[in-house]
Amino acid sequence: MKKILKEPLIHFLLIGAFLFVIFQLVDDSSNDSQIIVDQYDINEISAKWELQIGRPPTKIELEGLVTSYIREEIFYREGMAMNLDHNDEIIRRRIAKKMEFLTEGVAESSKPTNENLEKYYKKNIKKYRTPDLFTFHHIYFSSDIRTDPKSDAEDYLNKLIAPANVGDPFPFSLEYTEVSSTKVSKIFGSDFSNALLKSKKLGWQGPIKSGFGYHVVNITDHQRGKYPPLVDIHNKVLTDYTYDLQVQLNNELFLEFKKKYTITYELDEMP
Repeated sequence: MKKILKEPLIHFLLIGAFLFVIFQLVDDSSNDSQIIVDQYDINEISAKWELQIGRPPTKIELEGLVTSYIREEIFYREGMAMNLDHNDEIIRRRIAKKMEFLTEGVAESSKPTNENLEKYYKKNIKKYRTPDLFTFHHIYFSSDIRTDPKSDAEDYLNKLIAPANVGDPFPFSLEYTEVSSTKVSKIFGSDFSNALLKSKKLGWQGPIKSGFGYHVVNITDHQRGKYPPLVDIHNKVLTDYTYDLQVQLNNELFLEFKKKYTITYELDEMP
């Protein structure tokens, strides 16, 4: 039995069962004239009131809330029957999104085995790599101030003139300690960050282009990114696993619903 539960097939069986329940709900049109407010609905109405007001509703207040709920439900059904939602972009998107949310609870209740979570982690391991860390000092050559900042940077790098006599004012720091490649990219741009990532050695390098101009950079430490063990990031991997399963369920649901429709559309030829 345990072996069966560990098989990925269990997820497809779960999808099948979920789709069966959904179609039962969707196809059940015999009770359109009935409005049943059960205890679940009442508890939800009461909980929303308490969340907003800070206390549970009194009996009289609850009766008023239920009456408002029924009124809203009747107007909603009659509005849908009159097709008032037609061409309403906001309503269309909200209903479509709510349909997708139907799979959220199913995905969250499907707890993966350790083996399945380990397989998922290994399959997607690149997304969990920690960023490289750099410690460096740089000399900045401004594109706004200089005629040929790249050439000036090359001259500096070849001669290694004393830093006190060379370089332009930089809007941020000239020194960084154990700063992540992600943050470097945000400050200097992706070209600068990629140049540091490709560096094979420590010491002076450049010229390296950024969104500000050119830089010669003295890298004093480069700590390569690592792949943390699953036990250290278990909750994050579980969250990603659950999200991906929900996406899978939504895709399966869409494909099943799509079978009910004949779809026709034409696209004008692109110029």
